[in-house]
Amino acid sequence: MREITELKELQKIELEMLQEIDKICRHYHIRYYLAGGTLLGAVRHQGFIPWDDDIDIAMPREDYEQFIKIMSHKKHPIYKLLAIECTKGYPYTFAKVVDTRTRLVEEIGKDLHQMGVFIDIFPIDGMGNQKEKAMQRLMKIIRLRSRIWEAALKKDEIKNKERNLKNQMIKSAANGLIKIIGIKRCYHYMMKYVKQETFQDSKWIASAVGGAGIERELIERKYFDNMIEMEFEGKRFYAPEGYEKYLTNLYGDYMQMPPKEKRVASHRGKIWWK
Repeated sequence: MREITELKELQKIELEMLQEIDKICRHYHIRYYLAGGTLLGAVRHQGFIPWDDDIDIAMPREDYEQFIKIMSHKKHPIYKLLAIECTKGYPYTFAKVVDTRTRLVEEIGKDLHQMGVFIDIFPIDGMGNQKEKAMQRLMKIIRLRSRIWEAALKKDEIKNKERNLKNQMIKSAANGLIKIIGIKRCYHYMMKYVKQETFQDSKWIASAVGGAGIERELIERKYFDNMIEMEFEGKRFYAPEGYEKYLTNLYGDYMQMPPKEKRVASHRGKIWWK
C-alpha cells in the first residue's frame, strides 16, 4: 500500500468521483448542488479552495433517497455508497460515496472498514413556512441527529467532549438508551419527524441531518428552486441559483480570504492506495 500524502493527488481522486456522481445524477434527473466549501471554492477559486481536502454536495430529500436507492443497487467497479439505510455499522445520518481503491482511517469513525476517500452527500429537508417554527424544528433535528451520532461512535471518538459532569451523565444515559432501542430504530423515528415537512412544500429549508446544522444553514427554498452550472476545476457542475445568499449565510463576506493561519485542511486521517 502507498500512502497518499499530497493534497493535489487527493483532490484529483475526489474530482474524478464528483464527475461520476454528476454523470449518474444527470442520467437519472437527480437534483444536486455543490455545497459548503466546495461551492465557495467554485465561486472564489473556480475549483478547490487551495487547502481544502474534501468535496461536499447536497440534494433535496426526495432526490437524495432516489440517489441512495440507485447507488445501493448499482455494481460500480470503483465507487461504493455508504449510508445508514444500507450499510451495517455506518454511524452518520448523511451518505458518503467512497473510492474503494483507497483506505482511509480517520480519528472519528476509525472502525469503519469500508471507508476510503469520500464525497459527503447531505440531504436538504423542508423546515416549514414560518421562520421561528422552522428554527425550532431545525434545532430539534440537530439534537436527535447528535444523539444518534454519539451513540453510534465510541466514547473516545467524540469530538468536543463534554466537560461538565452533569451533562456527561445526561448524554451517557441518552446514548445508552439509544443503543438499547437500536440506532436504526432511532434513525427511523427521527426521519418520521423530518418528513413531516417536505422540501417542495416548505418556504424554509436546511441540511439539518448532515451539514453544519446551525442557524446559518436555514434558508428560503426559493434560492434552491433552480440550478445553474458552475465551473469547478475546468468541469461544469450544478449549484443553486441563489448561491450568493447561501454563501453569505454560511460565511458572511465569502470572497474575503481567511487569515493564513486558518488556511488549513479540516479533516484528519491517513489515506492509502490499497
